[in-house]
Amino acid sequence: FKDENSTSLSALIPDPFNCEDIQQYVYGYDLKMLDIEAFGVSKVQINSIKVQFDKKMEASFDVTFEHLKMTGNYRLISAGFFKTTSTGPFTINIYDLQVQGRVKLAGDKKGKLKAKDIYADADVTKMETDFENVKGLAGFFTDLLNAGEKTVRIFEFY
Repeated sequence: FKDENSTSLSALIPDPFNCEDIQQYVYGYDLKMLDIEAFGVSKVQINSIKVQFDKKMEASFDVTFEHLKMTGNYRLISAGFFKTTSTGPFTINIYDLQVQGRVKLAGDKKGKLKAKDIYADADVTKMETDFENVKGLAGFFTDLLNAGEKTVRIFEFY
């Protein structure tokens, strides 16, 4: 399973990958992202996978994405004194995304191994966002996202 020339799982992962809608409160704004497509998911590089079948029954992983591009539509509502609503298409480019995480493993009634309680944390080298039609003070929202933090939680699974 370790082939130095293998850099993708393109046969197993659709590209683009259709994502579920996201709704989060970010930097004082209510953000809803819809119709999300992620490009570059199939080019994931697996750095390590460790599986423990002892009492813990869990796996840990470390993967890298050289470039992910996400597109879709958004609705952004400010929560402050100057209420504004912005809607339109968005594009997010993420470069050198390193994701580490762990997942609990359990058998189902048919004897198949299933993943649950997935936790993932990510480090991003560079992120560029473009939310078209942003109105008023919400323009600072994209500046904040582009500035970003060293560690960005991208996905949280329940």
